[in-house]
Amino acid sequence: MSTSTNSISERLKTQGGRGFTLAVLDAFKYLGLEVEDIEETQGTQAHSDLIVKAPLATNPYFAVLECTAVREGSEVNYEKLYQLGSNFPRYLTKYSKSYPSASYKMLVGRPSFSPDTQKLATDTTLLTTETLIELLKAHEDFYLSQDELEKMFQRKGEITVHETAQLVGPHIVEVMVYAWIYLSLLKDPTDKSMKRKREWTNIERLIAMVKHWGWLFEDLELPDATITDAVSDLSSPVLRVLLIDGQNVMLSSLPYEKIVQNMGNLGKTFERFLLMYIDKATKLKESSRP
Repeated sequence: MSTSTNSISERLKTQGGRGFTLAVLDAFKYLGLEVEDIEETQGTQAHSDLIVKAPLATNPYFAVLECTAVREGSEVNYEKLYQLGSNFPRYLTKYSKSYPSASYKMLVGRPSFSPDTQKLATDTTLLTTETLIELLKAHEDFYLSQDELEKMFQRKGEITVHETAQLVGPHIVEVMVYAWIYLSLLKDPTDKSMKRKREWTNIERLIAMVKHWGWLFEDLELPDATITDAVSDLSSPVLRVLLIDGQNVMLSSLPYEKIVQNMGNLGKTFERFLLMYIDKATKLKESSRP
């Protein structure tokens, strides 16, 4: 994680009261959402903590957040749900004209929610700091859109770390395919220097090779369209990973380090996957020797 996300995560783990609310505020700002500090803009009589807004979503939405951290060994109780529910109508009146598509309620808590809170949260998203921190990590790698983040607000009851991972699942597969394409276009898939590249390779052969890696490494069946879309991405003028000539493709002459750099934050994830699969290919090669 970057310095900024580490700092936010540490505050989410340790701060209480107003400090905890401000840590949650910074976490949602990092997620690319607009956040209004209610105490700062409307005073303490407003009684809820934050308004999160998604003006860039296909259907803009907002959410009212209540933030609470209790001591270790305790649980966030259901009274916070009632507090959030009783305050929500005033915010609905205030913000629904600007955000008519959807409105949500969310309780962000540490360390966990009581069984009664989980049972009664029939119209509210429950988000622990543990799950929020995992979401920050995922966002750092894949930068989730406001549309994708809405799936989290739509969840009623407690959202789990596993469900957070599902938000980035399609992006993870996409980067895996990027890595398998790159691996397929190296002369030696066990060469960590990654300097020796294949000559022009027919796209149909490339698709077969990538499918083989997907099946071998992840037991994953890939449709042809997923691979051809990834080829289009990697041959874009921005990334410039691949060269295409008719039905043939090869790695560009850009140094590997520059390719990773061109991918931005995604480059770190791409590199991690690629090195992992090179290691797996190396082990397979060694295990097949007599």
